[in-house]
Amino acid sequence: MTGWIVADRDKEKRSLRQRAGQLSMLQQRFEESRLGEAVISALVIVVVLVGIVWNLPDSPIKRAAVPVAGPIAAGAYINQSWALFAPEVPKRIETVEVHVAMADGSVRIWTPQPRDRAAGGFSWVRWLRLTSFAVTKPEVRPGLARWVAREVAGAERPVAVAMVLRVQNLPPPGGKTGGASATKVLYQENLTGQR
Repeated sequence: MTGWIVADRDKEKRSLRQRAGQLSMLQQRFEESRLGEAVISALVIVVVLVGIVWNLPDSPIKRAAVPVAGPIAAGAYINQSWALFAPEVPKRIETVEVHVAMADGSVRIWTPQPRDRAAGGFSWVRWLRLTSFAVTKPEVRPGLARWVAREVAGAERPVAVAMVLRVQNLPPPGGKTGGASATKVLYQENLTGQR
């Protein structure tokens, strides 16, 4: 079997390959014509403009243009946000500290610190994730606070532990003064009855 044979309107029999060749020639003629060049250029311009509008930061211009660009973006499947590659700039710094009160009256403060330059980056990300969980998930706080108390105390006896969140608002770009700061106790526990 050599392929499908199809009869044209003029009753002439041609293979699908020959018909595809005819369509290819028709496409080539259209692309090379002035009208074809204008249509293709217009489509490229529309797609680029819709992509730009769709990825603008939230503003009055974007809100006005999205109702028009939305259907085109959905039809061309370019309605994706690229925020993953250009995330929002942090507006504040959050630091989790664990304060461990010792039996002798001293207080030791623990914060996650980056370790060595070679492998420290891998563990540092995990510490950041853990402290982020401590801020957002209250069920994580007791276990982390008790672990830190044991690590910091060593052979000595801790009497209390407190997990504190420090928040420092960052000034806007070009701003010279620091933003407001706040402190919140996330978790407290008296450890005198435990061993």
